[in-house]
Amino acid sequence: MRVLRITQTWGWTPEALVEEARHAPPRVAERWQAVRLVWQGYPTAEVRAIVGRHPGGIRRYGRAWNALGPAGLVMGPAPGGRPKLSEAQTAALIAAVAQSPAAVGFGPAVNWDSKILQAYIEGQYGVRFSRGHLRKWLPQHGFSWTRPTSVLKRARPAEQAAFAERLAALKTTPPRTP
Repeated sequence: MRVLRITQTWGWTPEALVEEARHAPPRVAERWQAVRLVWQGYPTAEVRAIVGRHPGGIRRYGRAWNALGPAGLVMGPAPGGRPKLSEAQTAALIAAVAQSPAAVGFGPAVNWDSKILQAYIEGQYGVRFSRGHLRKWLPQHGFSWTRPTSVLKRARPAEQAAFAERLAALKTTPPRTP
């Protein structure tokens, strides 16, 4: 079995790696620490016990350091999961959500809400979207997630207009300082 060794210094020292790890995000700091321990001669099994990563990961960190230097230890963006809908399905859903549920033949509802939208997506595409996923999906595709507002049944339009004017004046008037 070959012993993992750090063969390239890239102008760094183990002490500099300790300092860099202090300012790095936790997962990146863990990589810096693993490389430092290997560099200082610790066997992979001991590095595994200290860092808490699989020996294969520790070997990858060492190879990345030897090949790319510090840039090899920086974490790239996580790719995330695959989209639940194809591009064509997404385009069709965007077109449907731009209309009312009744306009696309989905019940008598006037506005979309999370339950209606979830049922529509599952019925049309066989895919379940959670409310949390909808909260992310809607803004990514140009929609906003809003909550319904209450409307008073006995509201007087003249009084509402007067209140709106007073409120607008209050918003534009600077506050008095004592």
